[in-house]
Amino acid sequence: MFTLIRNAQVFAPAPLGVCDVLLAGDKIAAIGSDLHPSKNLSCQEINGNGLLLTPGFVDSLVHISGGGGEGGFASRTHALKAEQAIAAGVTTLIGALGTDDITRSLQDLLACARALCESGLVLVRLTATFSSSKARSCARSTSTVITSPKPKQKSPSSTAGSCFRIRSMKW
Repeated sequence: MFTLIRNAQVFAPAPLGVCDVLLAGDKIAAIGSDLHPSKNLSCQEINGNGLLLTPGFVDSLVHISGGGGEGGFASRTHALKAEQAIAAGVTTLIGALGTDDITRSLQDLLACARALCESGLVLVRLTATFSSSKARSCARSTSTVITSPKPKQKSPSSTAGSCFRIRSMKW
């Protein structure tokens, strides 16, 4: 399936001005002015007038299983939904467990990461927690890094099926 986005303000990431962008599936096939794909192609056109077109953003610190907790249980937030990241233009995340290592777990962090990957997002690295001063009196402090090996092919399904390795370090 081909998609032609016409007359968008393009940043790749440098500003290219008003351009047309031709997509072949999920790949950029061409960027230029007044593109005219072959009439033999089935091509959906999108009017990009007044819109910005950028590569997906990388969010380098996201509490994907929810944040907060250092102010008490009422300060906890919900897990990130893929739609929230995508609406903000974020396609790649570095996930973190955060300060609440008492009621949130590495298993939950991994489950949230896999769910986000199944939605088409990319998780580059997952990092665990630093204990808040309140939690230090209740649990020992550990830091864990979970990494995902590079997928053999770049597709949401191959990323979602990746194995995550867990390495713990005691502080």
